Amino acid sequence: MLIAYGLSVLHVAYGVLQSERSAVYAVLLLAAAVTVYGLHIAAGWREAKADRVKTDLVEEGFVSVCRVGDLTDGAGRTAWLGSRRVALWRHEGKIYATSNVCRHQGGPLGEGEIIDGCITCPWHGWQYRPADGQSPPPFDERVATYRTRVVDGDVWVAAEADPAGTSQHGAAVEGEVRDG
Repeated sequence: MLIAYGLSVLHVAYGVLQSERSAVYAVLLLAAAVTVYGLHIAAGWREAKADRVKTDLVEEGFVSVCRVGDLTDGAGRTAWLGSRRVALWRHEGKIYATSNVCRHQGGPLGEGEIIDGCITCPWHGWQYRPADGQSPPPFDERVATYRTRVVDGDVWVAAEADPAGTSQHGAAVEGEVRDG
């Protein structure tokens, strides 16, 4: 398609250039053509690179679940990961994923929020830390955690959970300003 477009522009330009004697128009046409084709090639390389990264993530067992902009700091959100739901969290400039099921009575953690640095179940207030899924001391309840990545604004979550209580680094939100 790009070649057909270029040929049609060249056809019209050639008609204009037949009546012009100045080389300025020919040079401008050539510069414009090189610029447009160069931009198309650069964009193609960039997209191919992004596609390779996304293919690698799928092969590593990650699933794209949402956009970073879909997550609100401190509020939970659920997403389907195969046949189960996971709870997603944006907290202190990072994205975390945990089981969506509270250990207390099976409450939906993804409908909760982060209070005092802990995921808080909306049903009965049980709490878990986003980074490791563990209840704060002196409690010892744990929920499963998932590895996360952010690529081009997409949130990717590992298809398989790590054991309950496994510490995760969280995926850094690009461009996020953090204190500390």
